[in-house]
Amino acid sequence: MPDLKEPSKADQVLRAVRLRYARHYLDVLRSCQRLYFHQQDADAALRLFDGEWIHILHAQAYTVDCSAANGESLQIASDYVDIPAQILDLRLQPATRLKWVQTAMSAAERAGDETAVCRHLNNLGRAYARMGDPLQAISIHQKQLELSRKLKNRRLEGAALANLAAAHANLNEDRQTVQFHEQALEIFREVGDRRFEADVLDGLGAAHTKLGDAKRAIGYCQEAVRLFELLKDPLNEATSLSNLGSGYFLAGRMEQAIESFQRALVLFKQLGYVSGEGLALSNLGLCAVTQGEFTRAIALYERALKLANSTADPYGKSYVKGRLSLTYILSGEVARGVKITEELLATARRSKDWQGEGDALDNLGRAQEVLGDFDKAATFYQQSLAVFRRAKDRRGESTLLGNLGNAYLRAGKHAEAIESYKADLKIARGLGEPRGEGRTLYNLSVALWETGRGHEAVSEAGVALALLESIKDVSAPEVRAQVAEWKVLLAHQL
Repeated sequence: MPDLKEPSKADQVLRAVRLRYARHYLDVLRSCQRLYFHQQDADAALRLFDGEWIHILHAQAYTVDCSAANGESLQIASDYVDIPAQILDLRLQPATRLKWVQTAMSAAERAGDETAVCRHLNNLGRAYARMGDPLQAISIHQKQLELSRKLKNRRLEGAALANLAAAHANLNEDRQTVQFHEQALEIFREVGDRRFEADVLDGLGAAHTKLGDAKRAIGYCQEAVRLFELLKDPLNEATSLSNLGSGYFLAGRMEQAIESFQRALVLFKQLGYVSGEGLALSNLGLCAVTQGEFTRAIALYERALKLANSTADPYGKSYVKGRLSLTYILSGEVARGVKITEELLATARRSKDWQGEGDALDNLGRAQEVLGDFDKAATFYQQSLAVFRRAKDRRGESTLLGNLGNAYLRAGKHAEAIESYKADLKIARGLGEPRGEGRTLYNLSVALWETGRGHEAVSEAGVALALLESIKDVSAPEVRAQVAEWKVLLAHQL
């Protein structure tokens, strides 16, 4: 039988003291919120939070007891994760954040507070997304969307739609991402919430970057950066600057990309946001690789890796090591790059990380291409392709089909190259990606030209050129020049 005794007087006193302690540090968190959002002083908010951090941790731990009580105790336990999300995201590891949200959710459910439950579904889904589980995040945010509509709470409905967009972005389902973001944007503009409006604009910019539409990506991200600057929200401003840099990178505007990534780096460092700082360094490393500055790129990736090692983020660490290994391969230090990649492959397989496994096999294929063994490169690409197909990652599958086609083409296996490019083209069209479709069509046209099918090659390259020019892709001038050359050569054959 359970012990139904009333708590002793000493237990009652201890619980009351802990409740006062938890209430006091909840007020401290509210002060952080006022400083961050209302007084727009992020530095002061973070100084206060960091100065009281150990006490905040203890106070939140006491809310676990509060969540099993009643009345004010339940309210305190529920409120701890509502205030303020930006600061908690900066300072809490994803697993810890998840535990905090679960405690708050339990309290809200016991209190029968459906509005609080809806808010915590918002936080719970975001926590799972940060831990790399987008499918669980989608399931939770769909419940949030249903509850917000039942409550007729437009702001929470908009948040649910924005969160669904972010989760689908993690699955590379970018058309769905755009659709959810556009619905959320309409709601946030309707209710006049500029902070969430800026967040959604940033998400739209990131989605259009992945879709290959640099013009739209840059436009949305510029608007988001401007709003976050006005709102004095440095964390989201830094994130938007990172996405703006990616848009510029896609457009081939390298100086502006580097400037955006450097501005983001400064803000992340000021905020003490280690993961963001590592991301900015990795982005700068990618720019250096593109410019052929491999020594500088390696130094940037090593700095990013040092930061990733200081956090409990295995995904960030494996991503940076993957970029570092590929840079060694491209710079000619193939053996060093292959050694790192093989370590990453073994780790990914042990942890059942399909993304890491697929990326590592892709990098091993790149290494063999650098060494001139195109048949062996194709073997690695086929293995990587199988991984992405099992995971139903259509974008990854498209990338690997393109790489496989390139390896076959360089090996002189034109029939296999054409088959791979056509399979890639089908996926690119299904994803609605003009950049991917255009570049694949151009690669297909090269394979056709090399097999003596000149008129077909010119026809396919013409379609590719129209697609690439429509989004101002940096490869359009190269394609235009090649089409002109082929037309001259065909004319001379007549």
